[in-house]
Amino acid sequence: EELPAADVVALSLPGTPQTEGLFDAARLARCKRGAILLNVGRGSAVDSEALAAAVQSGALFGAALDVTDPEPLPPGHPLWGLDNVLITPHISGRFSLPQTLENIVGIFAQATFSSFRGKDLDKDEDFQKLISDPEQKKYVYGETTTLIGKVFPKTAWASLYIFLLTIVFVAALGMDPALRPSVGGKPLGMTQLIQMSMLTAGALMVIFCNVRASSINKTAVFNAGMVAIVAVYGVAWMADTMFMAHLDELKEILVGWVKEAPWTYAVVLLLVSKLVNSQAAAVATIVPVALAVGTPPGLVVAFSSACYGYYILPTYPSDLAAIQFDRSGTTHIGRFVINHSFILPGLIGVITATIVGYFLGLAYGYI
Repeated sequence: EELPAADVVALSLPGTPQTEGLFDAARLARCKRGAILLNVGRGSAVDSEALAAAVQSGALFGAALDVTDPEPLPPGHPLWGLDNVLITPHISGRFSLPQTLENIVGIFAQATFSSFRGKDLDKDEDFQKLISDPEQKKYVYGETTTLIGKVFPKTAWASLYIFLLTIVFVAALGMDPALRPSVGGKPLGMTQLIQMSMLTAGALMVIFCNVRASSINKTAVFNAGMVAIVAVYGVAWMADTMFMAHLDELKEILVGWVKEAPWTYAVVLLLVSKLVNSQAAAVATIVPVALAVGTPPGLVVAFSSACYGYYILPTYPSDLAAIQFDRSGTTHIGRFVINHSFILPGLIGVITATIVGYFLGLAYGYI
């Protein structure tokens, strides 16, 4: 509804199935003639060919793009030849916003802590006790057989060539969207194409490269991967189901905190981001309330790093996968669940970033 009246249309959208191709030819045609399009979110939200046509025809005055689809934009794409289109290599932010610097400082503190955390494995009593069992040691270190000098059969080379050709095929589809198959008039997304290509490659290897399907599930990588999948489907989905079932009540309670005590804004933002597993959704829920009850805008910006709380409970898929793939057992979930391997680095990063953000806000005059 606002597009026909907007002189500038700024996009900062996540890459989801709902936003893919959102600004296609039809939606671009609804923009005000002579408008400017800015995109600093995800390139998949804008149809690059339709945007080039809109700028060339004069329907849009121009565009500034920090992201494109595909990314990087292939040589010869129409957008490169347009003088009134500015393209940057996915670097929006830099230090033009104080919160960018505060996030970097937080990440640096987190990385520094992690670098000096714990003991070297040869001095770790728990790890040494683990590998004192010959079976556990074999599991941790895997097979010691070297492949140097080994002669591989033709079927092994064939499987390698199938894999390499699949990589080339996927890269070609990524570089030229015109090569992608279309469904419902829209090219398939790269995520779906990568999945389909790799599954096809695996099937070809099983069919033509003398691979025994019954032996696949005996490999260490397959076993670790399946355990991670079960953990993700079990723990993550169970937690998500519980949170989503009570999300409205939880939001009401947490929003009430902000109304009663605006200083709790950062804590509430942290907790909500974990409940919804989305930084954007947490900001969209809490920031309007914080501003409405009089929380200083500078403080809201300074504490923006608090929207990262995925790590509070170890239910995020990548965390669970990391735990399952770590054979040493040093990445783990503690007895009380909350005392897991990710909690301290996460808290150090967020707390450092919010403190730095507060003082940067003072320095810049935002607070």
